[in-house]
Amino acid sequence: MFHNVYYFDYCEWDYINDNNWKFGLIEYSQSKLLDDIFSRIDSTLSHNSFGGEPEKICHYKLTIDDWGIYNLVCKGLSLDDNYITINTLASPSK
Repeated sequence: MFHNVYYFDYCEWDYINDNNWKFGLIEYSQSKLLDDIFSRIDSTLSHNSFGGEPEKICHYKLTIDDWGIYNLVCKGLSLDDNYITINTLASPSK
C-alpha cells in the first residue's frame, strides 16, 4: 500500500518511451520527477510541504509486463515481504 500519494501517472505498455526500466518495483530517493516537483515549491514554504515531512518523499516506479509503468510520489510503502522485492536506487541512470 502506498501512503500519502502526491503524484501518480501511468503509461500503457505499448507507449513506453523510457529505455531505462526494469520489471518490478524501484524506489528512487532522487529522480528528475522529484526534482521537478520540489522545484515548484517556494523555498520559504518547503519545510511545510508534504505535511511538514518533505524528507520522507520518494518516487516509486512499478513496471508490470504487458501492462505498463506506474510512477508514484508518496511518503512510504508497506508490503508483505513474501510477495515483492524493492530495488532502491539513489537516482535513475541517464
